[in-house]
Amino acid sequence: MYLCNDGLPIDKSPLFKGFQYQTSEFENRDSRMEQTFIVPGSEVFFEGGLWTPTYPGFVGNSATRTGYMIRKFLDETLDAAQFIGEYDFKEFRYAEVLLILAEALYEKNGQITDDQLDITINDLRNRANMPHLTNAFVSANGLNMLEEIRRERTVELAFEGYRRDDLRRWGTAETVLPLAIRGVKFVGTEYQQKFPELVIGQDIQVDSDGFIIAQPASARKFQTPKHWLSPIPLQQVQLSKGTLEQNPGW
Repeated sequence: MYLCNDGLPIDKSPLFKGFQYQTSEFENRDSRMEQTFIVPGSEVFFEGGLWTPTYPGFVGNSATRTGYMIRKFLDETLDAAQFIGEYDFKEFRYAEVLLILAEALYEKNGQITDDQLDITINDLRNRANMPHLTNAFVSANGLNMLEEIRRERTVELAFEGYRRDDLRRWGTAETVLPLAIRGVKFVGTEYQQKFPELVIGQDIQVDSDGFIIAQPASARKFQTPKHWLSPIPLQQVQLSKGTLEQNPGW
């Protein structure tokens, strides 16, 4: 999902370092990747002191299901050690305004100008020190403009509660949500060397490409038409005295 810092996806960029080492996939990437996830071996100020997380593990109390450790929203202030840390609640982010505008401009006519990109997507990329998104760049590298606009939204708003509704709005939820959730690459990497005792198929599950399966497809459901919409609260249906009808499947 995160681009390399030349603006290209990992399957197109010569800068991508692969998955062999824990830190490989973080190298030469969009700076928002390491602002969202803890890079193994990096210093984190946690509960009053410096912490250098390396291998989170895949089983046990200190494990993560994916192998990734989340840094976004981590309170790295001294107050956190006293359990009195706090974060200001973001009612509405300016970044979201720009992302909504970019998407709406493209969806209106199936195109967006470079000037419009500069006041929306590229305003965010300036902050992340990423190359500008332009029509010429998309064309020259075989990219899809709508996919890049949606990628920007996913990267910028990661873990902020938008993903499910975005997928439903884009009409892709039916195919995306039932897919297995993948984690870090395990087979043939530093992770497998660190945890030789883990038996694939018993202690952990991996897919055909060697990536950790954090949640199998069998545990993920999307029912049509039910899950395209959320239920209307029953109390509101009752208060409407027949005006409101419950959404399909609910």
